[in-house]
Amino acid sequence: MLVWQGVAKRALGFCQKNLHVCKARYDGVSLTVMNEKTTDLFGNVAQDPQEDTARTDGTSTAKSPTESSATATQTDEQPEDQTLFGHMTASDMPSSPNTAEPIGKGRRTRDRAERMASQQREISVSEFFGKNRHLLGFDSPARALLTTVKEAVDNALDACEEAGILPTIMVKIEKVRDDRFRVTVQDNGPGIVRSQVPKIFGQLLYGSKFHRLKQSRGQQGIGISAAGLHALLSTGKPVKITSRTSPDRPAHYFELLIDLKKNRPQVVKDLVVDWDEPHGTWVELEIEGAYKSGRHSVDEYLYQTSLANPHAEIIYINPKGEFIRFPRVVDQNPPQPLEIRPHPHGVELGMLMKIVKESKARKISGVLQTEFSRITASLAKKICEIAEVKPDKNPRRLSHEEIEAIFK
Repeated sequence: MLVWQGVAKRALGFCQKNLHVCKARYDGVSLTVMNEKTTDLFGNVAQDPQEDTARTDGTSTAKSPTESSATATQTDEQPEDQTLFGHMTASDMPSSPNTAEPIGKGRRTRDRAERMASQQREISVSEFFGKNRHLLGFDSPARALLTTVKEAVDNALDACEEAGILPTIMVKIEKVRDDRFRVTVQDNGPGIVRSQVPKIFGQLLYGSKFHRLKQSRGQQGIGISAAGLHALLSTGKPVKITSRTSPDRPAHYFELLIDLKKNRPQVVKDLVVDWDEPHGTWVELEIEGAYKSGRHSVDEYLYQTSLANPHAEIIYINPKGEFIRFPRVVDQNPPQPLEIRPHPHGVELGMLMKIVKESKARKISGVLQTEFSRITASLAKKICEIAEVKPDKNPRRLSHEEIEAIFK
């Protein structure tokens, strides 16, 4: 505070010489300078400007006791005050009370802000889950092994059932060393088109089930690619895939890594190979994990999966080399779940706005009938009447208030 009082006193001398009316203020310190009569920081009458000139020339002038006391205090506490700030000019004066700041601080703040801005960048999905693998089920070595097997088996079951094929799944776990295992899963499903293999196994949040309101084992498109991410981060080894769609087409072999910054697959190998299977997919991952027996083991998971899916045949070879077969009990796939439309009570206002804008219907009553379940023509008309919206109005011309009225 004393430092800025000294600055303000110098501003007083400058204003007395150059300005008719000047006001300098910093942290509550205020000076008002007039031509004839002015006051200093402490309410005393200011000295004549000639006295300031005399001080500059080296001559001594008398000071009031209050000024002497203030000057002595400043000298004791801030001895460098005189050389630190020097003589102030008009450019040093604060432009307004709200923008006043210490000399040099504004530039340092701008430089700091620009430096912080240069450090901002987009975070990819792969980077996020690479640092938060526990959110995907890879929070312990034992669970990492179980999650890897589960994701591969779930994909195999979904693919076979959707194609109307009775699943035959082979699971093999080999112990590479104490904390490293090689997991191999093969199915007799419809196979994967060559162009889709890198995206399915090497890109997180890529799949065909997210935009469908249909019951399935997976939905987000993050399962098997997350297992490949764990394999990359724990062992640095690529995911190996062989897939074939029909006996008339060749089998394709891939080795894939994941570009963490871009969340894109990196194809290490892409070859056409000979494979005895007429159709299906074979996947191999090498991961760090732990094999344990008990309720939460891979053995127990496969046993319970066979009970829940009696139409599937599962062949399992554990790290001990033991061969376990869970036979198929029924020779018919379960009926496929049907895709449904959302119920009006199950959507939020923002989702309703999105549906209205993306709908192909030309009338708002048509949107309600085609995009939602259990809404008939009479019910859609009644909803529009309550909302005071014309049933035949173009949905793309609805205002926010009108959509909100329909929502309520």
